[in-house]
Amino acid sequence: MSLFNDVIETIRFIHRRDGWGGVLLMMTQPFFEYHKQAVVLRKSLDEPIPVVKPRLDVTIRPATLDDLPLFANIAPPLRLSRFAKKLEAGEACVVGVYDGKIISTTWIAFADGPTVKQTPLQLSAKEAYLWGGYMDMQYRSNGVNSAMVYYTMRWLREQGYDAVIMHTERYNKPVLRLCHKLGFDVVARLTSVRVLNWQKSWFTAVTPSVVQVESIT
Repeated sequence: MSLFNDVIETIRFIHRRDGWGGVLLMMTQPFFEYHKQAVVLRKSLDEPIPVVKPRLDVTIRPATLDDLPLFANIAPPLRLSRFAKKLEAGEACVVGVYDGKIISTTWIAFADGPTVKQTPLQLSAKEAYLWGGYMDMQYRSNGVNSAMVYYTMRWLREQGYDAVIMHTERYNKPVLRLCHKLGFDVVARLTSVRVLNWQKSWFTAVTPSVVQVESIT
């Protein structure tokens, strides 16, 4: 009964936030995923990484399992269970905490972790994969996103990593604009399809160049 209630609450949460389209995506994603001409982005951590102070008094830090109750305002019950499993598997999450609640997240996965294995990407042991970026709508345009990513990159460099990898759909202009601002390079275009555990990917390597949003079509 508890699982059934969690499913219902999760559907209600996603519907309130993302509508029925979000519910459909949530229900199909475990079984099927398709990316057409997504772009793969890379940022070297050898370059200077600035310290950016957002306009809000946000505490930015790595999350722990003790922080799971703070995720309740941004994630439904089934997602909380998933987040716990990610942290227990050795993945990491940087959170922005403001007024006692999480308003921003950046998840970090590694080459031998479960999240990367579910993607078409191949990472070296010194590369980290950034995913699951979230920013509470009411706190946007306060410099929190940039501060979060810069903090994450500095933290990863301290852990011995030398680059971060992302991938996003070519039509995701907000993410591409942020990556342009942060100096990410486009290193490949990607088409992939996944059905359950079967996956096929097609990479087209490109000459690394700083993200130019309007040129990605």
